[in-house]
Amino acid sequence: MKTQLSLLALAAFASAVSAQNLLLPDNHHLYESATQQAATSTTNWWGTTAAGRRFQVLYEASHFTGKAGVSGPILLQHLRFRGEDGEVNTGGQVYSNVTVNVCKTATAAAGMSTTFATNLPASLGGTSAVTTALGSVVIPTLTVLPSSGSVPNNWNVDLDLTAAVLSVFDPATDPAGQVNLLIDVSWTGYVAGPAIAPATAHIAIVPTQDTTAHGAGVRGRGVYGTTPAAATGTSSTAPPVVGVEFLGGGGYPTLIPAKTEYIGASCGGSASGFYQLFSNCNRFDLANSGLTMTPDNPVTPNIYTVSSGAPPVDVTKVGVTPNTTDDSVVTFPLGYTFNYPGGSTTTIKPCTNGFIWLDPAMTVTDYNPTLIEWLGNTAATPYTARVAPFWHDFVGTRNTASHPNCGLHVLNDTAGGPGNTVTYVTWLNTSSINCVTGGGQSVCTMQCVFYEATGQIEFRYGSFTEFSASTTTLSNITGIVGFTRGRIGGVNSVDPRSRDLSHEALVPFTTGVELTSSPHIFATSSPLAADPTYGARMFGGQSVTFGVSDVPAGTVLMLINLDIVALQPGVQVPGITAPGCMISTGVPPLIFGWESAFFPGATWNGALPLVIPHLVWDGVTITAQAMELDIGGGPNLVKWASDTMKFTVGLD
Repeated sequence: MKTQLSLLALAAFASAVSAQNLLLPDNHHLYESATQQAATSTTNWWGTTAAGRRFQVLYEASHFTGKAGVSGPILLQHLRFRGEDGEVNTGGQVYSNVTVNVCKTATAAAGMSTTFATNLPASLGGTSAVTTALGSVVIPTLTVLPSSGSVPNNWNVDLDLTAAVLSVFDPATDPAGQVNLLIDVSWTGYVAGPAIAPATAHIAIVPTQDTTAHGAGVRGRGVYGTTPAAATGTSSTAPPVVGVEFLGGGGYPTLIPAKTEYIGASCGGSASGFYQLFSNCNRFDLANSGLTMTPDNPVTPNIYTVSSGAPPVDVTKVGVTPNTTDDSVVTFPLGYTFNYPGGSTTTIKPCTNGFIWLDPAMTVTDYNPTLIEWLGNTAATPYTARVAPFWHDFVGTRNTASHPNCGLHVLNDTAGGPGNTVTYVTWLNTSSINCVTGGGQSVCTMQCVFYEATGQIEFRYGSFTEFSASTTTLSNITGIVGFTRGRIGGVNSVDPRSRDLSHEALVPFTTGVELTSSPHIFATSSPLAADPTYGARMFGGQSVTFGVSDVPAGTVLMLINLDIVALQPGVQVPGITAPGCMISTGVPPLIFGWESAFFPGATWNGALPLVIPHLVWDGVTITAQAMELDIGGGPNLVKWASDTMKFTVGLD
């Protein structure tokens, strides 16, 4: 009776009730699979078999009753799937005659059978005595949506259940103990997506994001067959990620993933280079913009002033054909001497993967950006000076059919006469590797320009398809932008720390004389440990503790400020902050001096953890920045400041 009343209530007020959402599984939203990049997810679920397939997915009730807080009956509205995180796809693929059966079951994930009928009730042709059908729907034509390449990716397969006559599902209490969700899907036809003119090759669907989880584990299982009428299938402990939209109590208005990025600018060190490190989940945001590096002296430069802005990409400065193939470098004699801080060269070596060696001895074509390699690598394989409009794994030849003449182009413009040569290095309509084969899905154009007369370097960016994931699982780094001297005299460059260049370069900044690394704030966490690249993440139940490395010698009083404000670009206040020091939390911050240390060493590890309450802070931005306060009566209250961690509180 209670269930019947709940169903009537939900049906009566459906138009007035806001749909809620939850995620299956609930404990690995950001990086579901350790093999997520470069088309290494799976086509076992939404595959490319023209004649169709079948699969079943079972998720246990704890995903509903735990973090999502579902404590009573709910009415399912949509079941959604997504392509692997960070992969771009134009969509448009079509599945025919998609049959969706939704059931509740007392079967636990571990007990799921590889025989499809064993998992289903008699009403659906099965033999299970502990499974009950909630309802079914047939979707004659299901069109796959585009995938943006974000991390996590957007939903690209949407099973609309609103036209079905469904019974309510109660994962909290059920007289028969049928509190787990079973989804049974089959389809009889698949057609690849339309080609991107003038190409003729049709585009396959991006592989489906499957999952591995931590802590309590996936608490789910799947079985997939190779035909729509398959009687048995293959068991998988890595079922697909499923987004559930429903009417009823619990869940989330919006599924917000917990993310971390570094913003701001660190001051207090002195480094000859600069960079922005784009870690996984941080979208490349320099499209249709530019950066200019101006030396203090074109003949004997010591520093660069870096400012926002540059002319647009000049697509006429390309050759008849590209200069090279994938994962290779071009040896290009400049015809003049180009000077940069710490060296000079008469030959540059542009690489298809978004960077240019200023040292002609370098031949490395590395497609896997890492910070240690950027700063100089290891003693066995030293890396030297280079500039990088965007070091990333690009494929120059993937868009040949859709964008003729795509690839890496290098040429000189000598129209200005002797002493005024301009060198253009252009990555024209190149592709990130993070997409299935087929031209035109990822289209990225950028240009690096060298001026003989002034010593200036420009990074010019055209349009970029959104993507925000690396192409390997080694570094969790999408790419790096900047200038580095690499190994200097047998020692790696000191670390200037990552700057958010789309914002911080709006206020021109200068590089320095190579001396010491800049202060760096970091965070450790539990129960989910911090990633070495993007740091800790804030979600309900997570405990975060801050620390600071490369603390300048002689520091007396160091504070960590917490705020819900992120100032981008940061603010320099004369008489308050030392020249070049930017405050990226609020001025003053919400919590000033949340944690402090007297006479810290080179590295300080905080002792006071910040515990994230479940649900209360979801969607909130929290920033954290370390700084020294001058208590000795110096000219500036803030003597140095670290970079800033920017957290989005959300789902694990």
